[in-house]
Amino acid sequence: MKNMKYILIVIAILVSAGSYTASAQDSSGKVDASMKDKQEQLQKQKKDDSKKVVNPDKEREKKKREDKKKQTIDAKKKASSVNKAGREESAKKMKEDAEMKKIRAAEEKEKREKAIKQKGKAYGKDKAAEAKARIDKKASELTMHQDRVDNARKRVAAAKERLEAAKADNSLSAEEIKKKEEKIARVEANITKLEASINKAKEKAAEQKQELNSIYDKN
Repeated sequence: MKNMKYILIVIAILVSAGSYTASAQDSSGKVDASMKDKQEQLQKQKKDDSKKVVNPDKEREKKKREDKKKQTIDAKKKASSVNKAGREESAKKMKEDAEMKKIRAAEEKEKREKAIKQKGKAYGKDKAAEAKARIDKKASELTMHQDRVDNARKRVAAAKERLEAAKADNSLSAEEIKKKEEKIARVEANITKLEASINKAKEKAAEQKQELNSIYDKN
């Protein structure tokens, strides 16, 4: 019984010692972790403090770089704005030039057409005057031909009178009379044909002259 009690006491002491050892180890681990965290925080703080230390030279260089960068950006924006304005102005000028070119082309075309029209009128008048002169000349020639026809008719009439007189006094033979009658008939046929041609030419000339007079009236 005593031995049993002794054994239980020993076991209790051992268990108590084991619990203390585990607790000590656990506390030691926690202390080590806490120390590690503090060291890391100290290092981080040092780094932050080192960053907070202002170096005037570096700050000036940094400011110069930032100012230069800003100037470059502003210059590019300004150049872009100027180029855009220049392009817009150039496009506007090109459009205005194109419009002026169209206007000038239309004016030149109108001048050419007017000149051609005037030239055409003058040319038409000249040609009409020439045609009228030809018609007048032709009419004069037709008058001359008509005079010749009239003279030919008079000669034929005189020849008929002579032939009738020859028949009356029997100064010509029957064969000679026949020949003279045939000749007179041929001359009369030619006169009739020529007179018809003259009359036709006169009608045509009158029509042409009327057309030319209408052209003169229009111009």
